[in-house]
Amino acid sequence: MKLNLIPNIDNDVVYVQIGEDEDYPIYELGDGIQSIIILTYPLFFRKEENLKVYIEEPDLFLHPGMQRILLDTFTDNKLFPNHQFFITTH
Repeated sequence: MKLNLIPNIDNDVVYVQIGEDEDYPIYELGDGIQSIIILTYPLFFRKEENLKVYIEEPDLFLHPGMQRILLDTFTDNKLFPNHQFFITTH
């Protein structure tokens, strides 16, 4: 599924479009989607680097379906071929 982040300079808000759906201000999205964006956004800018990424309890506010999407994203070798993830949960 494609996700677009659209900056709106006039009102200083980032809008998010998921797939072909209408775009919404980021503050109108659920906490799970916001968490995934916050966790993955900086990684895309450094995807060519060899990184070790440490994340503590990324599942705290995520629906189980969103947890699966997050883990699938982290383990996709096409997205992050040079990253090694260390994730803790309780």
